[in-house]
Amino acid sequence: MVLAWNRRIWLLALIGAVLIVGACGGQEQQSAETAPNAQLAPGEVPLSLEDRVEFAKPRYEGLPDNYPSDVPHYPGVTVTHVKASSDGALAVGMTSTDDFEKVVSFFADTFAAEGWGTDIRDTPNGRAIFADKGNRNATAMVSRSGDITRIDVIVIQLN
Repeated sequence: MVLAWNRRIWLLALIGAVLIVGACGGQEQQSAETAPNAQLAPGEVPLSLEDRVEFAKPRYEGLPDNYPSDVPHYPGVTVTHVKASSDGALAVGMTSTDDFEKVVSFFADTFAAEGWGTDIRDTPNGRAIFADKGNRNATAMVSRSGDITRIDVIVIQLN
């Protein structure tokens, strides 16, 4: 029994090692001649890893078509992500270079002007504006990240 158990452990370890080696071994290292930054002009600096990650992020031309008209939409934002579900829930991430307090005030004031009941709470990373109207709830999470103000808006339909 102990021998059979040891064989199982050995087999699982071997399978795990093969999967790890297979996952790592499938990528070829690029030489300087074929690397993405190989065609740099003299004196041009290659992109950092952070710049490459930022460059690879999807960009959106604006808010999605199904963004509710009575939910605040801050002007001049860069939309960073959009997620929608079949039941009408919507999550939109945005960034702005405007001041944090200005963005928070805009969302609080605009929710109220559109007839939403609001509750504003400080969070460890910024401020949350919770809003409800009829059978819908919305949340605008506003946070600071260096010189960038991040905004995450979530709207859900209640049953």
